[in-house]
Amino acid sequence: MSNQYALSQLVPVLKSTSAFAHRGEAIPLSVEDSPVMREFTADISVLYAFNQPDLLVYLSNRELSQIGLTGDQLHALAVSNISKHIEEVVFKQLDDGLYGVACGGVLEASLLLLDGFWERLTSELPGIPLAVVPARDLLFVTGSKVPGSMQKIAKCARIPLADKALALSQIILARTNGQWAKSMF
Repeated sequence: MSNQYALSQLVPVLKSTSAFAHRGEAIPLSVEDSPVMREFTADISVLYAFNQPDLLVYLSNRELSQIGLTGDQLHALAVSNISKHIEEVVFKQLDDGLYGVACGGVLEASLLLLDGFWERLTSELPGIPLAVVPARDLLFVTGSKVPGSMQKIAKCARIPLADKALALSQIILARTNGQWAKSMF
């Protein structure tokens, strides 16, 4: 691992699992040179990157072994670093009971990994929290008891994206028992 990056710069970045299955003409990497990846839920995985100005530098399995952390230790460290790398979290009401969440344009989707954030927010959303992350920088939330919640959030899942490289998932997620999973509503 390059000495130019500090562990305090490591953040979790959510990526579409299907993007890795359809690499097209990408250069195949060995397991050691591939990015560290952890399953999250539905069609979403977690990768780990050093958050640099205007650039994310992904951590490889080789670099992880050089750091000497386990996968669980890496995940805990990266999640704990999120708050150091985001601006103020802003909720913009888009429709009755439907919100867009912004925090600087890089780690919005990664907010799904912050358990404490969702524990506090759950009391503000009627019913079970529902979320969709159509892109890395887009997070929409509502509660399952909001009238028309599934239709509202499904519409957000299908919004046209200006930058297809940031595309993430159109699957609506529900948070129950402290975990995100594909919504069954």
